Amino acid sequence: MATMGLYNSFCPENVTKATVKCLQCGDEEVLPEKKKMRCGKCKKVARISAYCNRECQTQNWKEHKKTCGLNVEDLCPEDTKSVNASKAWLVPAGRWINEDKFAESLKPIKLNSYGNYSGELKEINDKFGWKKIAENKFYDRDEKGNFSWYYFVYSNERSAEESPLLSAVGSIKGPAVILKSGPAAHEESCSSYDENINRYELAKDVAFYHTNPRRKPKKVFQEREGKRMIPFMLGNK
Repeated sequence: MATMGLYNSFCPENVTKATVKCLQCGDEEVLPEKKKMRCGKCKKVARISAYCNRECQTQNWKEHKKTCGLNVEDLCPEDTKSVNASKAWLVPAGRWINEDKFAESLKPIKLNSYGNYSGELKEINDKFGWKKIAENKFYDRDEKGNFSWYYFVYSNERSAEESPLLSAVGSIKGPAVILKSGPAAHEESCSSYDENINRYELAKDVAFYHTNPRRKPKKVFQEREGKRMIPFMLGNK
């Protein structure tokens, strides 16, 4: 039942136009700097089915016609690669392999209670049957230096499976749901950020902790929180 709930959670409302890849050759772009060709039928249901050119689109048609024009909720998990950004992602359990495999494994989900802490806990419990939910958070990779938001992670604490988020979180098991959160709303300089998470940016941020083992997530979090507090400390002097 939890699995069916997951399949029914794919949501076009969570989709945003960000980094996209050609469905045929995999060439990547960042919008709006460039414009790839897009399938008109998919665009109407908020899916991004992009191609480099007419040749790529023609070569991919045999595969794409199976799902062309379908709403994201009607797609099976294997077809959600055209969804590049979502407010919430399901991270399946398993070992970390590499950045690309991690990005491909992510499943976009809809949280009707998004932004309501107690509501999110209940909805995740109802969807996936996680009776005991652990909570963790981590900042993105060093090169960005952001401190206006961080990744907030819900995970199944009773799972015995491994998690590919282990290096980024420090202590986590099994599957997880990841979204964005941030400092208190009264901190005006930090309260405004894009709630959508790009799957490829998330993969790069998790890969950062795997490839830089000396950059412990807790230490990075403390450093960012320290930088965030500097303006407030100076303002009190």
